Amino acid sequence: MSDFLEGLGFGLILQVSVGPVCVAVLHKGLTLGFRHAFSMVWGVALVDAIYIVLSVIGVSQRGLSR
Repeated sequence: MSDFLEGLGFGLILQVSVGPVCVAVLHKGLTLGFRHAFSMVWGVALVDAIYIVLSVIGVSQRGLSR
């Protein structure tokens, strides 16, 4: 269980990083308003969740073993 918590903590730290998506959300919010930026944040969170689920079920390992 401690490995899970360490991985979760590391993942949360990575989410704080400022990168192109953060800048894009900020730009969207400043130019079009909160609603558009909030929609973009939901889209980014959904795609991140899909990537997490795919990595948990081992899609990358299955692709390499075939």
